[in-house]
Amino acid sequence: MKIRKELNLNHLDEEVIAVLEDIRKPITYSSLEIKPVISALHKILIESVNLENLKSFYRSTAEPVDKEHGKWGSIRYYQFLLLLLSGKNEVDDEVKKLIAPLYLLNDLRILYFHIIPTEKQESLKQNIVSTLELESFQATEQMYSRLVSRLYDLFEYLVQKS
Repeated sequence: MKIRKELNLNHLDEEVIAVLEDIRKPITYSSLEIKPVISALHKILIESVNLENLKSFYRSTAEPVDKEHGKWGSIRYYQFLLLLLSGKNEVDDEVKKLIAPLYLLNDLRILYFHIIPTEKQESLKQNIVSTLELESFQATEQMYSRLVSRLYDLFEYLVQKS
């Protein structure tokens, strides 16, 4: 199914270009180097998405329409696109694996930029470690590489299928 002509995800182009110009590949993969990249990726891939276009596309495409869709964020709409493009009616392991890096990116943003209870921190870290199959949360180079690779896989899938 081709949806490119029907759906434009671009939004805030000038702002995204400014964020892109500030991205630097980590050298030592310390958390100080990774934090700004996580922030930039979150801004580009999650925050700058044209949510109104996604909502409109969802309403015109989904059958049935979830009454709570107005409360969804961009990641949930990405998940809808994955279901639509894969021809699936419900989230299965393949869709979970494809969408996971966006949730992990959000988890990392929360860990790096918010004050949250220790229990919540540990829960988010454990989710990241298990999902990316890391030795530990301190394996930052491995975490960075696997996250970026999985994000690439997700968007490659979206581009190829649309």
